[in-house]
Amino acid sequence: MRKIIIVILAFITGAILAGTIVKRLWRQKFTESQVIATADCKQKDLFYNWLKLKNQGSSVAEHIKNTGAKRIAVFGLEETGRLLVDDLCESDIKVEYAIELDNPSYVHETLEVYRLHDDELPKVDLIVVCPPYELEDAKHELWGQTKANIISLESLIVEE
Repeated sequence: MRKIIIVILAFITGAILAGTIVKRLWRQKFTESQVIATADCKQKDLFYNWLKLKNQGSSVAEHIKNTGAKRIAVFGLEETGRLLVDDLCESDIKVEYAIELDNPSYVHETLEVYRLHDDELPKVDLIVVCPPYELEDAKHELWGQTKANIISLESLIVEE
């Protein structure tokens, strides 16, 4: 009888532990998918507002000029960063270089790409952080690396 009770208790304990582990893993996966979904929504909103800005006859270049900047760096060369570089090529805003943090293999056809923490950053007036969800992280990473103003592309596009 004692052996049966021990086996039943061991089984129940194992089931509880397994359930706890599965729940924890599920919660972690769910949280990760929520973060990705939020980032995707922000990116879509950014593209929508950028197109709206262009349709209204304005441009990101004009908004950068309003900050007083003439020479900028682009932080993040994914979709939004590459579009910003292309958008500014016909303006009098000079994109001096790009900055990458997590992806050391990024290259650009016309810009030098600096690796944050590996390369010294040349002086610019403004650094535009392109990923719409990374401004605070970028400011933290750039702290002590530059004296340039740091602003998000989102804040240049979205009029509050």
